[in-house]
Amino acid sequence: MFRRFTVAARETVVRAKHAAQQLHHAQIGSEHLLLALASPEAGVTHQVLLAAGLSEQRVRDDLVRLAEATPAPLTEEDATALRSIGIDLDAVLARIEESHGPDALRPPASPPQRESVWGR
Repeated sequence: MFRRFTVAARETVVRAKHAAQQLHHAQIGSEHLLLALASPEAGVTHQVLLAAGLSEQRVRDDLVRLAEATPAPLTEEDATALRSIGIDLDAVLARIEESHGPDALRPPASPPQRESVWGR
């Protein structure tokens, strides 16, 4: 599939993959491609995005900020259901964090993969 990409497109995908790995994200998404395109290595694309007010640092900062805003492990509906049967969700969550650390309920970051982007 990647054989049909231009060299610049391949390099962008590789930069996106590295960005996802550096940010400990499990998958490469459009946000990582945007970050790769905003890097100085992207040449003209970088210049166009910068002229439009979108810097590499701004994209990276937004990705980090959004990743830190992880949703609660349970919805408010879940919490209400548990309270209705006598379970104090806040106490349970506090005990989990006390026993296993503050990030115990955060999904683990996937380790970087070593295979080539092009499947070789």
